[in-house]
Amino acid sequence: EKPAALVTGTTPKFAPKPRSAALADDEDGKFDVKQDFTQVVDFDGMALAARCLVRLCENGNLTVAAELLQAKADVNMPEPDIGVTPLIAAANAGHLDICKYLFRKDADVNSPVGDGTGRTALHAAAQSGFASVVQLLLEKGADVKAVDLTKTHSLQLAVRHGHAGAAELLLKAKANPNSADDQGQVAINDAVAKDRFDLVTKLLEFGALVNVRNMAGLEAISFSRTPTMQAIIMKHDVNF
Repeated sequence: EKPAALVTGTTPKFAPKPRSAALADDEDGKFDVKQDFTQVVDFDGMALAARCLVRLCENGNLTVAAELLQAKADVNMPEPDIGVTPLIAAANAGHLDICKYLFRKDADVNSPVGDGTGRTALHAAAQSGFASVVQLLLEKGADVKAVDLTKTHSLQLAVRHGHAGAAELLLKAKANPNSADDQGQVAINDAVAKDRFDLVTKLLEFGALVNVRNMAGLEAISFSRTPTMQAIIMKHDVNF
């Protein structure tokens, strides 16, 4: 699945020789990498660097991202538009090499997006389905219990978007398969609705309950579309 765009606005343009580069405003409002940048020190300079660093991490440009960080850009500073951090941008786009580099520069694995949604790099990687990035984030201490503004956790996002590999990693890291979002929806409901036998089987293996009712009063069997799926759910439902 193609990762969702996390950063809006004008895409930065980069000069052909970005070594020891500076960030400066162009007259047309775009960003250019140019000159010798040794003083990313004031707030405006930091904010501009943060915006460009996030774009670089999203686009997979490790070389120039490293130069910005060497010029004292803040590895954990959210860009000023919607509050995405460099790590979240890299995780969302599946750039494992950049994620590893950011951790070497002390990136905060659990820092959320600054827009109030509460989503972290683990949410982003789980939703986009990048299992290798999910694994790295977990190794670096990502919180599998972290929820966003709608009380959705990373396991739900992985299941909702059909990413079995990411979901299994999260389950092995003790993600709760019965954690519900603010609508009372649990992961197995999404797996059943998608007719994903592999995900349903894996969730059941890790203790998912099939009779958890959401806010609309629906439980897993309500989302089943085939007799085979209904039979699996009924087999694990204490009410049958």
